[in-house]
Amino acid sequence: MTVQFHLPSNEFFHSMKTSSYIAHPAMNWVDDYLDWLKPVGYCCRQFNSNNTFCPSNINITNICHHCTVSPLQGHPDYNRFYEFLPNFLEENPSSYCPRAGHPTHGFALNLSKKEKQNSTNEFRLRVLASYFMTYHTKLSSSEDFIRAMESAQLISQNITRDINQILTSLNRKHIEIFPYSPFYVFYEQYRGIVKTAILQIILSLACIFCVNTLLLGMDPWSAFIVVIVIALILLNMVGSMWWWAIDFNAISVVNLVMSVGISVEFCAHIVRAFTLSLKPTRLERASDSLCSVGCSVLSGITMTKLGGIVCFLINRYK
Repeated sequence: MTVQFHLPSNEFFHSMKTSSYIAHPAMNWVDDYLDWLKPVGYCCRQFNSNNTFCPSNINITNICHHCTVSPLQGHPDYNRFYEFLPNFLEENPSSYCPRAGHPTHGFALNLSKKEKQNSTNEFRLRVLASYFMTYHTKLSSSEDFIRAMESAQLISQNITRDINQILTSLNRKHIEIFPYSPFYVFYEQYRGIVKTAILQIILSLACIFCVNTLLLGMDPWSAFIVVIVIALILLNMVGSMWWWAIDFNAISVVNLVMSVGISVEFCAHIVRAFTLSLKPTRLERASDSLCSVGCSVLSGITMTKLGGIVCFLINRYK
């Protein structure tokens, strides 16, 4: 079943290399193992004396015979399949048997321990997990890496769906197929980073609105003005990121969320001073709030941040 579904899917996406970012079909241990079991050459053999496994480097005639494999629709039956599988995974290739699987498939399978069956006295192995290795095409930009990861995940989902449909008809347990590459760990963040950033910013603004409403004496209108000003500050920051070609990644999201809290310091104190001012007109209250609190905001917050920015400009990081 693995051969029927895995290889055609990879062949299909291999023919569409540009869109799938798959360089060639996956290395399939099942096909190599079935070729290794064939009664030709010096691969799968047993000693005549005790029927134990005979390595391929023993090429003395009349000592070993080919493995006895009971074919089931062109494949070995369950017992024979697992009987010689450990030998295939442990044997190194040689000129007599280049199909031996230790270098390419030695770590591709996670086998269970031999468990005794309930109905028989036979001990059987079971494949708990395995992988099929392939390579991506040449990837040069972040966009290529992201699309390659998404393409691999789409291929895995299609293979999982096809195989599980067969397993459902056979009343067997479903399996899960997923792709992995070292760079997936980093680029996985880009899949939902925009939604995550929007959600975090909205939650931050909502919390700011609620807290400011309480601290400003149950004045939701003033709290709403604070939130609007902070949103405009964020909009300017996003525009500056685009202008300076700063990548939108996890660090950028953290900085944007942090800037929400920092922006409160620039707005909330002045708004509170405005609401508590006793001047008769709005213009006079605005002037009074800037005179009484604006200097503190400028000297206490702005100058502190400006000093940090100067330090970052002096120290150059690669």
